[in-house]
Amino acid sequence: DIAQRIYQQINAFADYGFPESHAASFALIVYASAYLRHYYAAEYLCAILNAQPMGFYSEGTLVEDAKRHGVKVMGADVTKSGWDHQLMCADGKIVRPRDGVVFTSAEKQQKNNRETTERQQTRGLPSTVHRPPSAPIVRLGLRSIRGLGPDARDRIGRARAGGGFRSIDDFVQRTQLDRRALRLLAESGALDAFVRDEPAPRRRRVALWKVLEAQRGSGGPLALFPEVAVPTALPAYTAPELTEADYRLTGVSLHGHPMRHLRALLKLNDIATAKALLTDGRDGAPVGMAGLVICRQRPGTAKGFVFLTLEDETGMVNVVVTPTAFERQALLISRTPLLLVRGVLQVEQRVVNIRAREFFPLEGTIEARSHDYH
Repeated sequence: DIAQRIYQQINAFADYGFPESHAASFALIVYASAYLRHYYAAEYLCAILNAQPMGFYSEGTLVEDAKRHGVKVMGADVTKSGWDHQLMCADGKIVRPRDGVVFTSAEKQQKNNRETTERQQTRGLPSTVHRPPSAPIVRLGLRSIRGLGPDARDRIGRARAGGGFRSIDDFVQRTQLDRRALRLLAESGALDAFVRDEPAPRRRRVALWKVLEAQRGSGGPLALFPEVAVPTALPAYTAPELTEADYRLTGVSLHGHPMRHLRALLKLNDIATAKALLTDGRDGAPVGMAGLVICRQRPGTAKGFVFLTLEDETGMVNVVVTPTAFERQALLISRTPLLLVRGVLQVEQRVVNIRAREFFPLEGTIEARSHDYH
């Protein structure tokens, strides 16, 4: 009888206990994550990037969101970046995990001010408003460059132990990386520090020219291919080309979101930004939005409905696709990275969605990773 009673109690508790325990644990995770993301945005971004691959959003989406919230992000640089992503102070000093929190003299004063304010509030005294200390900067690590593996990591680490790199030739000779790894570093902008005398849009191509020449070597006095100066006619990257190269090589672009380069044309065609829809959108209004598809979902319990998330340079908006609309343009919706969507806006209790009616592909090739049908 006792065993049966215990079983019945456990069985009854299972009807509500499992979801209740999950709700409590998820609520704690959400609160802690939201707190860190709000008050320690740079630290949160750096940590979650170092934990990749994981989670729902790609590295590019995480960085774009952080930038919109005031986080400064700097690209991978073989003269400054480690393998992992790191935090930097405004003076360029790297904040390492073993160092703990690094306070400048101004930040120490801010910390003292906050403690004083807390004591005043405890005693019922009026508090004083102080500016927060300057936030650290996120420096992307070399791990962000797709295609570099453990061998490249170890070679660069061993070479750096002998001192900083002085030039492209010095880097090539000391690391002894293969041609493929050197191309990846040059084309991603990680070698730009060695060609600062060149205009910014030309640096990657000049670095690529020089790194391949250094890797080939002089060949001695009887070389069939003597050293050739960098051609003055070497073309510069355009802004869209830089963004495309960033997404292809690292998945993260610090040279503008893909939609930023199309904004002037989209504006002429009455295509709204995500921010405009989220802040000024009216329920039932016909709207158009274009963006990078960062998520596609088709839950088994959604009766054939598909849900997309579109991202532009100002934010993200969810798109609801009816089964009929999906069947009509399934291939386009599932394969196209850049989509223009027209439909009706749904605004309910500050939740904004677009109920899609038509889809159009946008020209351009962006190798962006999306979270699809998981």
